[in-house]
Amino acid sequence: MTQDLTLCVREYVRSWPWIPAVALVCALAVSIVALRFNAPVVLTIFAAAGCLVCAFVWGYTAHLAREFPRLHGLRRSQYSAVWDSLSVTADGAAFAATGFSDESSLQTSGKQVATRIAVAISLKASDDVLEIGCGVGRVGWAIAPECSSWIGCDISKAMLSHAQRRLAGLSNVRFAHLREANLAEIPDASVDVVYCTNMLAHLDQMERWQYVMEAHRVLRPSGRLYVDTIALDSPEGWAMLANNLEQRRSGVEAPYIPIPSSPDELISYSNRAGFAASQTERRDSLLIVTAVKDATANRSTS
Repeated sequence: MTQDLTLCVREYVRSWPWIPAVALVCALAVSIVALRFNAPVVLTIFAAAGCLVCAFVWGYTAHLAREFPRLHGLRRSQYSAVWDSLSVTADGAAFAATGFSDESSLQTSGKQVATRIAVAISLKASDDVLEIGCGVGRVGWAIAPECSSWIGCDISKAMLSHAQRRLAGLSNVRFAHLREANLAEIPDASVDVVYCTNMLAHLDQMERWQYVMEAHRVLRPSGRLYVDTIALDSPEGWAMLANNLEQRRSGVEAPYIPIPSSPDELISYSNRAGFAASQTERRDSLLIVTAVKDATANRSTS
């Protein structure tokens, strides 16, 4: 409860940083008026106490605002806590996941990414589709109407709550809260498509590998996998890595810091998990991997 309250305070302080200052000015004005017009002692004491409280709140909220980017005390591996911290409000969640929060940009980019995925895996209206790391539902909102069913999975309950509101008008969707970095909540061989977009860079290698293995498990024979992330050998990927190093040197290292991948890394995950027909594609800084589960694969493969 205390942690949730702190996270709420942080988010609202970032949205309205002027409120504590205005409250302090008002409290000071009341104190001056009380002293000037010889107000009752009790009122004067209350006014002075109000000034002290407002000053304390202003200082405390300023401290929280400065601390927010560091997510102090959280480690990268605490994926649920980290992303819950970043998604207290809908705007905060969207910005943390995509870099923007206005609905027009979310819809435009969501449609673009959904089209890219649909073409890459030859999406069919009869497909049951699962998204790993659905975030605020930006892409799911555009893909769900084009398939038989859509499952949005995320390790952050807060992110899922925002996605649920965005996709509330669709009857073929459901959501799964992942308790750990796997798909334990999803049955074996139960979907036709698994995709993961704009999420892999925020995971460590073990979790990336684990999600690919889990994708193979939950896919039906001939099921398709789509994954995209930032390419390490692109100018943007190297700039990202250089920026990460500078942050570490300066003592500021956010637990959600993105780490790019190489084609060999992702292809290795795909092949080791048992996928066939693994392919990579580069689109500027974007690295895309698609793969197909063998049509004869045992449905109990894990």
